[in-house]
Amino acid sequence: MTSDCLQFLSNEKQKRKFLNYCKKITLNKGESFTCKPTGPQEYYFMYDGECTIEAIGSAGRIVLSRVFTGAFVGEASYYLNDDSRVTMVAQIDSVILDLPLEGIVSMSEADPDLYSLLNKYLIQVLSDYLLHAKKFINLQS
Repeated sequence: MTSDCLQFLSNEKQKRKFLNYCKKITLNKGESFTCKPTGPQEYYFMYDGECTIEAIGSAGRIVLSRVFTGAFVGEASYYLNDDSRVTMVAQIDSVILDLPLEGIVSMSEADPDLYSLLNKYLIQVLSDYLLHAKKFINLQS
């Protein structure tokens, strides 16, 4: 069984293939994982559980968000604008999928159809974020 974070894939075969490109990170409650600030090609998906996303920098630790099973967490660079680190802290036992750059490149070469589905999903996610931001800005004016 796979979680809703792979909802953009229509069948179990695609989901199994996608998982082969990912690294599973298992965290027990209270454990943390520091996301690599490698730039815009390291995607994280909340496969199971609940984590806070925290920035750790010169000003200390700040909770930026809370994510649950099925969430697309995105890239660490989404949350950074300086030399801070982004850490995911498990609030319950959790599993994170890490789709690293090498997995993305390998997918694009070996399975272009799966790569296309990922890109369509990412475009939809970003579009939804932009629409949400626009609505929020409109409420403020």
